[in-house]
Amino acid sequence: MKNLKKISAILLVMIMLLSSLSAMAAAPQGLITNVKSFQSGVNIKGELDTAYAGKTVSILLVNANADMNSLSFDDVAYIDDCKVDSYGKYSLTFTCRDGFDPANCKVYARIGSEDVTSSVVNAVSEENVLELIDYTVNISQDLTVSTATVEVANEFNITDEALIQYTPVLAFFDDSERLIEVKVGETNNPKVQTIIPAGTRTTKAFVWKSIETLIPLCVPDVETKKDNLNILIIGNSFSVDGTYYLEKLAKAEGIDMNVAVIQHGGSRLSTVWDYREKDPDGNPYFSFQYIGGSTTGGVDLDYAFEQGVAWDYVLIQEWRPDAGTYEAAWAPYVTNLAKYIKEKCPNAELGLQMTWAFELGKPMSGYYDGTLDDDPNEKGIGQKAMWANCYNFNKRAAKEMGEFQWKEGTTVSFGGVPVTIVPSGYAIQYARSVEVDGVKKFDTVWDGGKYDDAAHAFDALPEGSKLVADADDLISDADKAAGKIRLHRDGFHMSQAGRYLIGCVWFETFTGKSPVGNSFVPGTETFDSDVSGATYRTSKSGTQWVSYDAMDAETATLIQNVAHEAVTKYNKGDIIE
Repeated sequence: MKNLKKISAILLVMIMLLSSLSAMAAAPQGLITNVKSFQSGVNIKGELDTAYAGKTVSILLVNANADMNSLSFDDVAYIDDCKVDSYGKYSLTFTCRDGFDPANCKVYARIGSEDVTSSVVNAVSEENVLELIDYTVNISQDLTVSTATVEVANEFNITDEALIQYTPVLAFFDDSERLIEVKVGETNNPKVQTIIPAGTRTTKAFVWKSIETLIPLCVPDVETKKDNLNILIIGNSFSVDGTYYLEKLAKAEGIDMNVAVIQHGGSRLSTVWDYREKDPDGNPYFSFQYIGGSTTGGVDLDYAFEQGVAWDYVLIQEWRPDAGTYEAAWAPYVTNLAKYIKEKCPNAELGLQMTWAFELGKPMSGYYDGTLDDDPNEKGIGQKAMWANCYNFNKRAAKEMGEFQWKEGTTVSFGGVPVTIVPSGYAIQYARSVEVDGVKKFDTVWDGGKYDDAAHAFDALPEGSKLVADADDLISDADKAAGKIRLHRDGFHMSQAGRYLIGCVWFETFTGKSPVGNSFVPGTETFDSDVSGATYRTSKSGTQWVSYDAMDAETATLIQNVAHEAVTKYNKGDIIE
């Protein structure tokens, strides 16, 4: 136990030392460090950016077991400096002090106060092993499931691989570069996966020869959680629902997000792809909108990638997970769009918005029959079946998109599934099960008669009037009496509460931060909507609207908690019906 504590202490000291400086030298990915010994002689070579040409590099070689907090002369095997040449390279050959074995030493390199240890490109050469080691390491951070994975790939030409040992390590740092947590992998196990701790800003992956020696074998890989995210979704009006409040929720936490939607109303993955194929013929079908800004209509899909924005995430979405097969409704459009996005924006991460099952009672001819369960006598599917398709089809699509990236060689994911899923539909379905004082607070039923009344009221208005229905007049009497909150404004699009709920889900998905306690609360809103009833549609022309009062703090807090609970359950893999 004492040895374990000592190893952990050395590990933390080493990571903090290597990570304490804000500026790190640029270094090539691949083998990096340390000492190559031959007949007690040591040669250290390094490669830096040419901007360092002419500068002096100080080299320090110390005993691997040295305590860096109380370093003494007895710990130092060698210390000297050399110049960086015009190509950014440097080299130093020397003999260690008596009593030191170079293979049991650590090397540090600095230019002034800047740590440039990662620029060293000679690796340890063990006895009877003539070839150098070439390791690479990458981090994959999946904010959807709040995990970080380090993958180690190695290529070396030696006869006995058992002679080479390595240990992968993941370290997490906050905004001030203070160490939060360390995850140490198993010896020669190339994969480490762990939960990203709260407050993480930067994740660093190291590969060392061993924890005892802390001799690095490759360039540390660094991944930073961005707070200035550029997010684009390709879809339809459900895409607007999902992103409507996202920027405001982020801004309340001091996070800058640039969110945009390119969409065609009612379009499916198949129609998006078909429209994309027809666009070269001069038929621009899409509208583009920065959330909170104006909309540009009559554009092609390429328009979203011509805005000079480096999109961090590009998502797609399907709104009709039919009773039919996945192959008929989704494939091959998922991989076609994934390839298109990667061609347009190679560095963007792919994603999906998981949509939702519709409100009970709201039928859609030939598709959704408005019931909870399937009825073999109906053409449509019920809410439960619709939700099952939403969940299963999105999970499968994410896997296929990830496999596409893996095959194309554009992903660092170990398993080939780096696709972010925003579980909006999961949160909606979970909310329907949440009880407050014995009442399922968000489990409501579409009342066609209320919409008939609103449509007749529109007919009575003078020509040119704005057709606005009050949301309170559209909820069923039974649901209103029970104090329920509708998540839908017309049975399938989101209401103010629904948009806020899934906005919180988007927020936590992309930031890793809980929305609970977020200071943004929706004010008075008016959303465009279909106010057609069960039997009647207004004769008036013009856009129809639904108005909402400002949300009260109690409702906002409830929704924030429901969103956070839903994301947590989704990340754990909990299945809901």
